[in-house]
Amino acid sequence: MTRRGTSGHAADRVPGAAELAALTRWLLRVKGSRSFAELSAAAGAAGRPVTTDTLRRAPAVPA
Repeated sequence: MTRRGTSGHAADRVPGAAELAALTRWLLRVKGSRSFAELSAAAGAAGRPVTTDTLRRAPAVPA
């Protein structure tokens, strides 16, 4: 159940859902042929550290 006046998206209901959705969008843009380890290293170098386990949990949603 969502709060009255909200959009009803999962990000409104689940703690961390907005961050996971943003991570999923980023993954879809940059994944290409890179491994999760390579993506994790690139994210860390960009000041946005993320583990390979977190990358694997991000849903693979087609664009």
